[in-house]
Amino acid sequence: MNNVQTFNNSEFGEIRTAKIGEENWFVLADVCRVLEIRNHRDARTRLNKDGVGTTDVIDSMGRIQQANIINESNLYKLIFQSRKPQAEKFSDWVTGEVLPTLRKQGTYSMPAMSKELQAILMVDNKTEELREDFQDFKDNAPLFNIECDKLTKAVRKKVIKLIGYKSPAYRDKSLRAKVFSDLQIQIKREFDIDSYKAIKRKDFDIALEIIESYKLPMALDNAVHELNIGGGYCELG
Repeated sequence: MNNVQTFNNSEFGEIRTAKIGEENWFVLADVCRVLEIRNHRDARTRLNKDGVGTTDVIDSMGRIQQANIINESNLYKLIFQSRKPQAEKFSDWVTGEVLPTLRKQGTYSMPAMSKELQAILMVDNKTEELREDFQDFKDNAPLFNIECDKLTKAVRKKVIKLIGYKSPAYRDKSLRAKVFSDLQIQIKREFDIDSYKAIKRKDFDIALEIIESYKLPMALDNAVHELNIGGGYCELG
């Protein structure tokens, strides 16, 4: 049986991991439970087949059972596809506690470890390097789906603020589409990307600031103003 380690968290419950060679794997059912994915089989079909396997685990009745497991790459894939608010916290816990513990010590807890060995690990430069690697991963990882949704909602809110909800300009599908397009193009141009999902997580707040500070270019502003005034719409602000 592979070396199965169980991690406990007050918010996420138990997460079982398995060590296969030098690679750390995660029990798929545990990850799906945290991310509220009901159909494990469907989730499995969306993953890289090379990163899906099985291992023996012991159930609550002491029986040996087969469990589906996924590697780190597939773990991140499920997390980033999730729209659940706990996905980000789960990612932080896994990358900030679970994986560093597994890689540094090989087990979640080592009560028999000598004080001398603990001291060596504390001053080991590799520990600091590992921490920096995880921070770099968090900073440069793509946005979660829930963060992409927040950007989409922020764009819509800004457009409504600029041209007025249910105004003649907003009801004009062509003009409304031009305003949405211009704001979206500006965001993509600022980060040199093709879609929101390509924005790095460290730049999420900057993207929100760009949306909030966006102003209509003169041509669009004149078109909105003329259509609203001509339709008898009272512009505020």
